[in-house]
Parts: sequence; C-alpha cells; structure tokens
Amino acid sequence: MLQEIEHITNQLLMKFNQFMDELDAHIEARVQHVLDELEQVYEE
Repeated sequence: MLQEIEHITNQLLMKFNQFMDELDAHIEARVQHVLDELEQVYEE
C-alpha cells in the first residue's frame, strides 16, 4: 500500500515538474515575443 502511494506520488511529481517546465518555456517565449515587439516600437 505504502509503495503504491509512493509510486503514485512520484509519478505526480514527475508530471508536475514536466508541466512546470513546459509552462516556464511558454512564458519565456511570450515574454521574448513582447520584448521583440517593444523593441520594434522603439526603433520606429
């Protein structure tokens, strides 16, 4: 029983970490996009 709980917890942690990594990459891409747009506005 305890091993099953540990196994499920580990799987959830792995999925959570994967999700956070994807979210981080997504946010980074959005921020970079906004910065690029701002740069274009200031250059004009």
